[in-house]
Amino acid sequence: MGVIQLKHGSQSAAPSSLLNGEFAINVDSNQLWYGSGSNNTPISDIRLNSITAEKYIISSSVTHMTTSFSSGSTEFGDSADDTHTFTGNITASGNIQIGNDAEITSLGNMTFRIDSDANEGSQTFTFRHNASTDIAELDESGVLTLYGNQLGQPAIELQQNTQTATFGPPVFIFNRTALASDNGDIGRFDFKANDDATNSTTYAQIIGQTEETGNGTEGGKITFKVASHDAELKTGLLIEDGDAEDEIDVTIGNTTTSLTTVAGNLSIGNSITSNITASGNISSSGTITANAFVGDITGDLTGNADTATALTAGNKTIDGNLSIGAAGGSAGHDLTLYGNTNNQTLVWDASEDFLKFTDGTKIVFGTGQAAADFDSSIQANGSNLVIYNDTGNIQIGDTVEITGNLEVTTNITSSANISSSGTVTADRFVGSQLTMVPWNYFVSSDHSDELYIPQGGSQVEVNSDQPYNFMLAPYDGKVRRLSVFYQTGDPGTLTARVRAAAAPFDLDDADDIKQALTQTGTVDDTAYFFDFSASFSKGDAVAVTLEAADHLASSYVVGCIAVEYDTTT
Repeated sequence: MGVIQLKHGSQSAAPSSLLNGEFAINVDSNQLWYGSGSNNTPISDIRLNSITAEKYIISSSVTHMTTSFSSGSTEFGDSADDTHTFTGNITASGNIQIGNDAEITSLGNMTFRIDSDANEGSQTFTFRHNASTDIAELDESGVLTLYGNQLGQPAIELQQNTQTATFGPPVFIFNRTALASDNGDIGRFDFKANDDATNSTTYAQIIGQTEETGNGTEGGKITFKVASHDAELKTGLLIEDGDAEDEIDVTIGNTTTSLTTVAGNLSIGNSITSNITASGNISSSGTITANAFVGDITGDLTGNADTATALTAGNKTIDGNLSIGAAGGSAGHDLTLYGNTNNQTLVWDASEDFLKFTDGTKIVFGTGQAAADFDSSIQANGSNLVIYNDTGNIQIGDTVEITGNLEVTTNITSSANISSSGTVTADRFVGSQLTMVPWNYFVSSDHSDELYIPQGGSQVEVNSDQPYNFMLAPYDGKVRRLSVFYQTGDPGTLTARVRAAAAPFDLDDADDIKQALTQTGTVDDTAYFFDFSASFSKGDAVAVTLEAADHLASSYVVGCIAVEYDTTT
């Protein structure tokens, strides 16, 4: 066992030599030495397996202490409510781990630093929710990155748990205090994702800017951009300070081909200075005015046409009703349509309640494309109303009343009657015309034979087809009606026949009978009528006969033949 030697009085920093295992305490410097090895060299490094003390206090003029460990751990405290106070800094070359729930508090400011000696680059604060999964990262240039690998992650939620009238909503602020220039960026949101070649691409962007920074005239701007077909960011919505107090200007879209779709109603308080295209209705409680309405208009077009509005060149379709003015008789408006020829107009004059065609302006009908190709037209030529038809007749249905003179330069065809209280004159009346042929003859002997009605002025009864008993038709036509009266003796069964034949005009053959009509029980002194539809052709010989089977008395027979000629043949 060694000997403990106490050195004193020499003020020496260390004993000159100690035996192996021998201790020495320098009471002047409070140092403990021991000898080691055969050369008796004193050593001041002493290893103790454990030190147990009520207090462990380091208090001296020593300003720097270095502790070296080959391995091992150090524990402070034995319960969760222990408090450990460090007056100076804590430096760790490895990780600082907290086993359970923990809280870091400070009575004053708290600062977290990375790369405090500024001798490295790209250092970051990294936050993890387990041993290896990063959830957030803050680099030394001020960029905060949040990570998420599940649906809805990452997310930033600003939550205010107390809401009263004096509490405003949560606020997210971009504050660039050093910025004092017009059109400068204040804050920006970038929306990034990879394209299919894994290139990081900005697909959308929101930028808040200063537009005017003059004191008292400050104005702002916010810009919404999207990548437009080639990853180039283009402004789709721009909201900016106007040129007067309380005025805000908004620009929607980028090029003239941009499409703006409004799913619901669009309310406009004042005016629109550019084009509007809508697939639905455009309605207004006020006036809609424009330099031009372009393209087709579907649905009803209504409103007050207080100002003249041009329609641009090209076809326009209004698939619905077009109303100008309002019902009630007090809100009418004029409508004028102009032609290419000077002074050729169509005017609706609301104050006079008439539609006016200026002289030379035509109403045309038909399928032609040019004025000369149409089938018919109506126009005022300065003195007359001219109705012209190029392809056929002019047909007027029902009753037409003309109070003045009517001059017609072409044919008139009517499917109904034409009547006049004055004189109707024409170079020629063309069409179906009725001719009345009155006749009479005396029956004295051949009472029951088929007798030919004389049409050449004869009054003799004849039972053969003599030339004075027929007429030679100048047109195609029909025998329409025969009227007959027997003065004396009842005819009894009375048969009327229409006979017609072409040259050589032999009318007594059975096949020459075009139509036969019979009435029974006829008596004298009574008018009888036979309504025929028997047709004949131009150039035919036409005869009408009567056969009274029961007639016996001598008597005059009187009547009239109504013949309808088609004068167009």
